Amino acid sequence: MWRNGLLVGLVIGLVIGAGALGLAWALSGSDSAGETSADPAADAEAVCGIVARTPTITEDTPVDELRRWGVGEVGPSLADQDPTYEPLNEALQRAMRAMQRFDVNELREATAQVKQVCDDL
Repeated sequence: MWRNGLLVGLVIGLVIGAGALGLAWALSGSDSAGETSADPAADAEAVCGIVARTPTITEDTPVDELRRWGVGEVGPSLADQDPTYEPLNEALQRAMRAMQRFDVNELREATAQVKQVCDDL
């Protein structure tokens, strides 16, 4: 029983840490003048690239592989910059919630939804 609690704690810690790092990375882009550059299309392409390279989640997936879903922290920023990315944001948030609960079936469905949204962009 305590292992489940430990696993949940590890997953939550990884999500928060990876999300903060991913958000900082996404927002730190700058142009040649040193000003922050907002390019939601490039950010969405980067997010979709990460999702495409993320292996399918199973019950045996190592916890450290789940950190890739921290990329979902970028979703709200994308949607704020360009409302056409709201479906991507919603799909990423669904995947992150499923990952936080370590609901493997929901995460598989949510992952498929994110990949479909990415294909439609």
